[in-house]
Amino acid sequence: MICKKTKPAYTIIETVLSMVFIAGLLIFIGIVSLQVLKTYRKGISIKTVNNSAQLIIDDFKRSINASYNLECFTFTNKDFSYKSDCQDLYDNNVSGAGICTGKYSYIWSYAKTTNQSSQFLINGNKTPHLYKVQDTGGQICQAILNGGLLVDEEVKNIIENNGGKELIETGDRELGIHSFAINNVRKTTSNSDNIEDQSFYNISFVLGTFINDDQAADKGLINNNDARCKTPKELEEAGGVNDDSYCSINKFNFSARTITGRM
Repeated sequence: MICKKTKPAYTIIETVLSMVFIAGLLIFIGIVSLQVLKTYRKGISIKTVNNSAQLIIDDFKRSINASYNLECFTFTNKDFSYKSDCQDLYDNNVSGAGICTGKYSYIWSYAKTTNQSSQFLINGNKTPHLYKVQDTGGQICQAILNGGLLVDEEVKNIIENNGGKELIETGDRELGIHSFAINNVRKTTSNSDNIEDQSFYNISFVLGTFINDDQAADKGLINNNDARCKTPKELEEAGGVNDDSYCSINKFNFSARTITGRM
């Protein structure tokens, strides 16, 4: 008679322990994967802001360095104000601003006011995130300086008739200018290269993501009072979205000069 030797089966306790171990391992893998994904999204947000800022700086530098004079303006909803000294381009009551370099002009709406129904719109009711228009002689600033009842319509016509492009392209992350300032302006005279009255500008701006509608992925992530991403503690207290990987706001500085300029 042949006896078969049987292998002992797993006990219930061993089976339960094995299942707990496997479940714990899967949970750990899931948590790590979510954290990696969050870090990746955050990196994409930072990279998007930095790349856009570099393009903006390069474009501004080319235009300003070839300019003889800068003129600026601000607007609140559809009321425009001329700024000959290019100071005070941002405060809590300003909806947007712009710069005229003599060949090209730039106009933008600040991120905090982009969703307002009374916002200044161009090109088929689009908000100018940072719109560059060919504007020989600074027609936009001249129209604002001259004033009139329909300055906003005149500015809009100049923009739409002269042609231009949006420098901040929208994608899965809406970007906008949160603040803009021109500071530390000084003039020098150089006889060695026959350039007189050069105006030097120290320009700073804050660029970052913002809420583009009520269903935006970064809803509740921005502290609009001082243009920054909310801290984890603020997000927890707000009880809203707690994934800050779609939020990235940074301040950028650059210097430029005009030739034989005046301010």
